Amino acid sequence: MADGLGIAAAVIGIAGAALQISQSLYEDLHAISNAPKTVRALEADISTLTTSVKALGGIEEPEWQKLGSEIADQIKSVLRQCQTACTTFRADLTRWTRHSAPNELAVRDRIVLGVYRQKEIASVSQQVQNWKSSFASIVGLATVQSSLRNGRTSESINATLVAFREETAAANTQMQERIGALVTTQTELGQVDREDLEESDIQDADATLALLKIEQETLKSSVSLLQDLLTKSEETAKSQGLTVTQHNVFGAYSSGVQVGQSSGTITNNACPVPAK
Repeated sequence: MADGLGIAAAVIGIAGAALQISQSLYEDLHAISNAPKTVRALEADISTLTTSVKALGGIEEPEWQKLGSEIADQIKSVLRQCQTACTTFRADLTRWTRHSAPNELAVRDRIVLGVYRQKEIASVSQQVQNWKSSFASIVGLATVQSSLRNGRTSESINATLVAFREETAAANTQMQERIGALVTTQTELGQVDREDLEESDIQDADATLALLKIEQETLKSSVSLLQDLLTKSEETAKSQGLTVTQHNVFGAYSSGVQVGQSSGTITNNACPVPAK
């Protein structure tokens, strides 16, 4: 973080770049008048992603200070990966639709997008869900921090923490399961015999692997972020006199805590290809 630059300003700067490229991708998809259903679904996902990115701008500096520089660095990493993935997919989309007129797919390109590029579109769509989960978790815990700063009651804070932990733990488990599926897919693609493939097919295979690799790296960053947020929520609960009961919140992957109410009170007032 640059000297004199607050955490909030640093995050907002990177979020602005991610927002710009995600909006550009949305406009590219929206402009295709005869897009197949999978592309329309991705368009809708990207639309909600921009809303999630904008929500990060509502987190104030005191909450970022409470979350800490490590979590801030992690969310900046996820935002950069979001920017990279959207940029990569925009380039792929341009290549896959190169036979088409502006705003309307040629038949061959529509078949490519609707049938043969489903794996790549699904990967980007899955990444969007992961980014939104990450951003929502950050906003969720920041809301708890803000509630404490503004003196909300212990009951409402406890309910917010419980909901936050349940949602974050569920997202964490889903992401780890997706990592396992990606490893299998990458292994299968890596075993394809390329000797009889045309150059364009090899380029497509490499593009698919590149997108899957970006998704895998994003997932690893997101999982690390969510686990740190869960740890931070435990610290927050304990600091406010709330009890924490150990139990498994990560399924088969790890263990965590459940927030509960203590007998004391809180007095603190302070997300075969056709020929081309």
